[in-house]
Amino acid sequence: MNYGTSVRFPLISKLNGTYREIKRDSPIHWTFGTFLKDFFDISGYKSLIALSFIFTALFYFMFKFLHLFNPIISVLVLSVYFQFMIQGVFYFRLGTWSGNIYFVLFFLLCCILSIGYKQTRKLSKKEP
Repeated sequence: MNYGTSVRFPLISKLNGTYREIKRDSPIHWTFGTFLKDFFDISGYKSLIALSFIFTALFYFMFKFLHLFNPIISVLVLSVYFQFMIQGVFYFRLGTWSGNIYFVLFFLLCCILSIGYKQTRKLSKKEP
């Protein structure tokens, strides 16, 4: 069942013009699976392998290096990682329109906090 990004990343599908309504009329559509099943549903094994690699590499580098730059964002990224892993084990609740918007807002929050953190560090270095 290859659905493209319409199933779990509808925001991306809508932006690139490939969004289509998914009709869930078979038990396989709601069968238990982890977030890896959702990655597989996009386009088979190539999306499963590619997204799993990207997911693992992204969080590996974030956990390894992010705490050196901004501890606040580090805690936020860790909480989103655990939220994804916990909800992804049962149902990928973040794979809806609202979940996609949540990821966009989370990314914007991290950018804003990063800029604010840099400004705060600059000001604290200038004061004696």
